[in-house]
Amino acid sequence: MTGRCDQHADPIVRAAHEWRVVVADARASQADLHRFEAWMNADIRHAEAYHRASTLYRALGELSPDDFDGRLHRRSLSERLAQLRGAADCLLNPAGYRIAAVAAMVVAAVAISTVQFSDMPDATVVEPVSLTLTTVRSETLTETLADGTVVTLGASSEIDVILGADRREVRLRAGAALFDVAPDASRPFSVGAGRVTATAIGTAFDVRHSGGVVRVAVAEGRVEVGHPFMIGGEATGIVTRKNLVAGEQIAATSTAGLRPVRRIDPEAVGAWRDARLDYAGATLAELVADANRYSARKIVVDDPLGVLNARTISASFDGKHIDRMLATLPRVVPVVVDTTDPQAVVIRPRD
Repeated sequence: MTGRCDQHADPIVRAAHEWRVVVADARASQADLHRFEAWMNADIRHAEAYHRASTLYRALGELSPDDFDGRLHRRSLSERLAQLRGAADCLLNPAGYRIAAVAAMVVAAVAISTVQFSDMPDATVVEPVSLTLTTVRSETLTETLADGTVVTLGASSEIDVILGADRREVRLRAGAALFDVAPDASRPFSVGAGRVTATAIGTAFDVRHSGGVVRVAVAEGRVEVGHPFMIGGEATGIVTRKNLVAGEQIAATSTAGLRPVRRIDPEAVGAWRDARLDYAGATLAELVADANRYSARKIVVDDPLGVLNARTISASFDGKHIDRMLATLPRVVPVVVDTTDPQAVVIRPRD
């Protein structure tokens, strides 16, 4: 295969995009397919690169302009996208255009695959400050970080913090955390949870990571929330971003990506600090995960059909009185709460 490709691109990535075009062409010969099979079997990295190339191509067809990371909205990227789509059209023309199509699609697709990394500044961290904060069941903790940011950690939660010369990063491993971020335009403040990244300069927002769902809610200021664009439950190399302002919340799952932005009461952000558990369209899995941060007995969901955990709930509970919440739950969703086992509470579907 020949073509003018970016000389700085990973040759395996470049070859994967070339093979994707060749295999998708109805005019591919048996010899082409045999060479493709030999390439796939030559190195374990080839199959992974080919899969990513195919996933990226499908993503381009499903995305709208609003789905792209705002920082990618530059003339150069627009030109590359136009080049990619024009190359796809070439495949419908006579065979003489085939090599040009392959080359153009490879240049554009590889550029999109790498732009989010190549445009990032080199990180130079001088003597970073790092720490881990954790809480136990029913405990909350408030700490002031070295940069002046105030962090409140919810029950049974854990965060890792890195404060460097040019970055401030937090990883929420589980639970909930509220951040009153000290302004510093030279060091954006980013919180990662699952595949979600929430970035701010100076604002107040909380992040909750429970039951496979990550929620970001803004009390003051503005927060940018990013998540990989998902296709068929798999992440692509494209990041979608939404900007939230005070009184807005967004949720994301690792399989579906970002959900639509929802309006909320800014005063309700961080309500869990008073053990108030508010839910509007949350899943039963989220509720149970939160309840287990307060409950003395483990709460489990017996979900043989795999549908009960996904039931949505809109309700408000007091985390200090989990027994009352469990007694109320059957009025909200069609379940039976079995409390006969002294070691665990079991939630089952109602017959």
